[in-house]
Formats: sequence, C-alpha cells, structure tokens
Amino acid sequence: MCESDLAPYKSRCDVIINGHAYSPEGLPHPRWPVRLRVAVDEAPLAATAGAARPPRIVLDKTLVVCGPRRFRRIAESAAQPWCRESAEPATRVSISTLTRSVNVSHRD
Repeated sequence: MCESDLAPYKSRCDVIINGHAYSPEGLPHPRWPVRLRVAVDEAPLAATAGAARPPRIVLDKTLVVCGPRRFRRIAESAAQPWCRESAEPATRVSISTLTRSVNVSHRD
C-alpha cells in the first residue's frame, strides 16, 4: 500500500516521512522528541563572496515518538473496554504513514 492509496488527490502539498527515529545516545527510552526541519537556501549560487543570508525555514515540526505499545482488554462490557499500555523502551522506532497515523506500533 502506498500513500496515494489513502488519499489519491490532495489540493496542497504533504510531507511524507518513511524512516526511523533513533533514541538519544542510543539508549532505550519509552518516548522521545524528533524534529523535521526543511529550509530553502535562497541565495544565488554566484553570490558566494558576499555576506551569506541564512536559509528560510519553510517547515519546522517536532513530534514525540514512542516505543511499542499494546492494547489490553480490561472489561467485557464497559464504556471503554480497552486500555493502551505504557510504551516499551526502544532505541529505534519506525516512522511511516501507515504505522503512525492509525496508532499502530510494531517492532522492527
């Protein structure tokens, strides 16, 4: 399944990330922040001798990823019969549209 299978037409641009988030210092953590930053260098290539302008930031987002979780049934007939368990510590978490947007976790 591809991203276009979920939304075949979009009137605006999306940023699609398929990859992995690695924990700080490679140590297992139940959750940690990750950041996506996209910048555009608008200075012309010939203007290398002049004062360099900083790139323009077009996207800067921080997300919190978590290790694998599971849902546990807590009651047969209750208003909320399921609960989400705490995230397990992990050093690498898969980031993709299918695993994160529908709140599904798996081990790599």
